[in-house]
This record gives sequence, structure tokens and C-alpha cells, in this order.
Amino acid sequence: MASIADAGHSGRARWAVAALLRRLQPAPRTRVAVPEAAVAAAEGRRARRHYPPQRDRVIEHAAMAREMYRL
Repeated sequence: MASIADAGHSGRARWAVAALLRRLQPAPRTRVAVPEAAVAAAEGRRARRHYPPQRDRVIEHAAMAREMYRL
């Protein structure tokens, strides 16, 4: 441990150990059964809104300038 905490050490070993420990952790378990309250809440929600993709800044600026000129 003293070699990892060395002032002149780059820290690569520390990150390698952290990555190794992260890989050894068990994978999260997926839930199969969904509680009834969650199902009822999901049914009551409205559908997500759909927004078209944003235009480029230059095109948006030109369109706004045209509209302001018309006003």
C-alpha cells in the first residue's frame, strides 16, 4: 500500500485496483414481479410528449429573424 501512496507515483495502479474491485461486484438483479401500485400508476400517466429534433442554431436564428421582420 505504501508504494501506491507514493508522492511520485502516477496513480495508475490505484485506478487498476478500483476497476478490478468494481468488476468483482455482483451484477444488479432484475425484478420480475412488478408491484400492483406501480402498474396502476403507469396506467394513469399520460403518454410522453413528442418534440421534433431541434434545428441548427443558424437556421433557427434565420427563421426567427424572418418572423420578426414580418411582424
